[in-house]
Amino acid sequence: MPKDLDLKLKVYPPRAFDKAFDIFFTISNFESNLVKKKFKKKRCQIVGYPRYTNLVDKNESLQKIKKEFKLKENKKIIYWTPTFIHYPKEQDQNILLWVKKISAFTSAFNIIIRPHPRTLASNIDLELKLKDLNFFIDTNPDRDIGNILNISDLILGDYGGTIFGSLYLKKPLILLNISKKFEFINNLAISDSLDLELRKFLINFNEDISYETMNEKIQYSNSKKYQNEINNVKDKYFGETNLDLNNSTKKFLLDFLKKENIN
Repeated sequence: MPKDLDLKLKVYPPRAFDKAFDIFFTISNFESNLVKKKFKKKRCQIVGYPRYTNLVDKNESLQKIKKEFKLKENKKIIYWTPTFIHYPKEQDQNILLWVKKISAFTSAFNIIIRPHPRTLASNIDLELKLKDLNFFIDTNPDRDIGNILNISDLILGDYGGTIFGSLYLKKPLILLNISKKFEFINNLAISDSLDLELRKFLINFNEDISYETMNEKIQYSNSKKYQNEINNVKDKYFGETNLDLNNSTKKFLLDFLKKENIN
């Protein structure tokens, strides 16, 4: 069953899956094709992106988030979702490298950041630093990420599953890069991670970017032209969103079970 599309293309699907599974439930045709390319005889059934479907009404979610964080009514919402880096020496660097530059925009936007709980636990001063820089901090362990992504005007991400969830929901998305010197990035490059491939198509910032260029790109990210680019990339990796996937999956399983019983 799929979780996210932040796949490592050189190793996905793992060879061990060949003997372990007969059927693969996949997010999209893109993932199904990866499976079929490596495992010629396997069957795939596309089930979509379950964690980003059946979301709460957008206006209802928006009002709830505004009340929860006491957001300013006249400001658009930016949701920043830094991934968790599991290398101890690099763990919070994807935040610290960007926090001052992003904080320059807190006067113009409601910027909510969601550090990983393990990141906050390993850097006890981080939450206070973020508050001092006027960020709203999302520490709710039960947060339904799909709903808050859906109501945001712009998503800032870097690596990991959340950027693909944002893409699936067709949200304006800007990626924040960290140095290729980091072991985390080196390993993504070695494994041909889809996280890096996205940089070919989407706005992404290097850490030496100027405030003026950042501002220009942020403004552009809410344009119709960039929305069309987002839609095209979404279609590349997810195809058209099929609202009848649940029924088609049920039919697939029933037909499979009937065939197995007959045999």
